[in-house]
Amino acid sequence: MTNGHEDLPIVGSAEYRRLYGDSSLSAPRLRGQDMILLEKNIPDPFSGQFISAEAMKLSIPEDAASFISEEEAEARRDDPKREFNDPAAREWTEALINFYQVFFPQISFQFNWADNTVNAYAWVQNGVRYVAILGGLVRTPAIELEGISLVLAHELAHHYGGNPTFPGGLSCEGQSDYYGMLVNMRKVWFGDQYITVAGKAIAQMADFFGVPNSPNVPGGHAGCDHPPGSCRIATYYAAVNLQLKPGCAS
Repeated sequence: MTNGHEDLPIVGSAEYRRLYGDSSLSAPRLRGQDMILLEKNIPDPFSGQFISAEAMKLSIPEDAASFISEEEAEARRDDPKREFNDPAAREWTEALINFYQVFFPQISFQFNWADNTVNAYAWVQNGVRYVAILGGLVRTPAIELEGISLVLAHELAHHYGGNPTFPGGLSCEGQSDYYGMLVNMRKVWFGDQYITVAGKAIAQMADFFGVPNSPNVPGGHAGCDHPPGSCRIATYYAAVNLQLKPGCAS
């Protein structure tokens, strides 16, 4: 290991590509004497081809519904995050997607660990329902397994939460907060598990939004847009306690 190795960017990360440019997309090529290979011994044409993780970003349509607004996501882009090679958050997310897939087999789940965007999305394209969660959100220190579970439940609620909806048919943000915790979380977490996971998820989201962990309902109405953080926390509590959706989420 060379001096200063720990300060070098992780191979495949956005920092690595910015430092080394497009050359980081391919493995080094060596010149050698031509060889004649039998057909059965011809290697995979993609062998030795290095694909930067940064080059594998998902294409999210503009009309996709998101967990937080695009403006808030952009403001959080450079916030402190877990290390790119931190295994825990990645394993939490992959395990949760596999878990949720059992209950929602008709959904195409997408996960891009390399994308530094702090957000998650839901959309419909060519009749296929998608849910995508991105690495910037997963690597946010405030959010752990339970919070990631709530994010997935929220995005699924855009597909199944009902009225009110955006013009394209996806449920509005406040409705998705409510339905995600009221129905989707209960569908995948049974009995006491639901109470435990929901409680931890709400606490993590209060930390994420930077608001008190309180069921108190603020004033105002969000319409179809993202409610303020304090309203989202109050909405989660209302759903857990089987109460009506707060007015601030409508």
